[in-house]
Amino acid sequence: MTPYYQRQFTQSLTIEGWRGINHSFALVNQFQLLELVKYTNLTLSHADVPFHFPHWNQATNGAGFHSVDETILSQISTPTHETSSGWTFRIHSPVNLTPPATGGKLAVFLVTELGLDENTFSKGSDITQFQAAGGIIITPSNWSRNLIIDWGFHPDNVHVISHGASKDYFFPLPNETIKLQRAALSFPENEILLLNIGAAIWNKGIDILLKGFATARQQRKDIRLVFKDQRNTYGISGETYIQSTLSNAGLLSDDVLKAITLIPANLTMDQMNAMYGIADCYVSPYRAEGFNLPVCEAMACGTPVIATAGGATDDFISNSTHQKIESKLYKNTVVQGNKRCSYREPELEHLIEILINIKPKNTDLSSMSKISNDSLEWQLPVNQLLSLLT
Repeated sequence: MTPYYQRQFTQSLTIEGWRGINHSFALVNQFQLLELVKYTNLTLSHADVPFHFPHWNQATNGAGFHSVDETILSQISTPTHETSSGWTFRIHSPVNLTPPATGGKLAVFLVTELGLDENTFSKGSDITQFQAAGGIIITPSNWSRNLIIDWGFHPDNVHVISHGASKDYFFPLPNETIKLQRAALSFPENEILLLNIGAAIWNKGIDILLKGFATARQQRKDIRLVFKDQRNTYGISGETYIQSTLSNAGLLSDDVLKAITLIPANLTMDQMNAMYGIADCYVSPYRAEGFNLPVCEAMACGTPVIATAGGATDDFISNSTHQKIESKLYKNTVVQGNKRCSYREPELEHLIEILINIKPKNTDLSSMSKISNDSLEWQLPVNQLLSLLT
């Protein structure tokens, strides 16, 4: 079989999106670009689109790629007025469905956690015209696809292409490295580290995680929660959120606070790999996710996952090493003023039960490699994307 990077794609592709920062859209875009440059006969160009918030920038929200990859990303050509593109692929927000200036067909990345609303789309976007012109939607999960179809897109025009986790950045760490990394961060060897990386917003379920952890901690004094917040991206303080959530639940204590390690700083990809690698488990009791990239990255690092059952992660969590939190589906509800929302409420008692019975990760490389499989690599979704655009 011809290696994927030697396959011929006699096609021109212009991407309009975000680069340079660690927002999920930008990360997906950059990882896809690093794969796309490997394909022969593909004429690739990239146009940077202004970030959604003015405070986003590479200095405080940098993606943390290796310098060689930063160079590759920066050297992708910029489209000009003379550029004629077979396809334009947009990956930014708000979603722009207007015809591309370079001509050709349009593919748009669209992902939703709770459901779409009018604010999802930029001015001038018309679903009917977009679909009549042959436009297609790319989304990373069946959960997101169903909500997009509910909004009014035709099922034939909405395609699921999963995300991935690059083995250049996310891979299992040897046992000795895990011990050294833990020691460097002053984590006792006998502690079971639970990791979550995410913004303290409702759909992420961080409040459920905190309540579940604080309750389980009453019986399991060997568990520690490591929480990497996203304050540089969303401006939400992890300290304030932790204090208020636990206080409101009647679970605030010195013992619990001392067992929570908060990481506020922006991390490089290598530092992220280290955090995934030293964790015994990645815990994500989310209510709604469009994909949940950290879960995929944790799995690539050989770290078991605890995640909500029935949501977007059902698409790629199947290994018996992982555990799913029982949940209840809510459809066509009102969430924070938005109508037609869907989400799954994780059962707190089931999460507590799982955490009380949690075991340390098996740090044998062969065991971790069974979790970190080739199907999580970026080459597969990028190949699916190009096949769709030919």
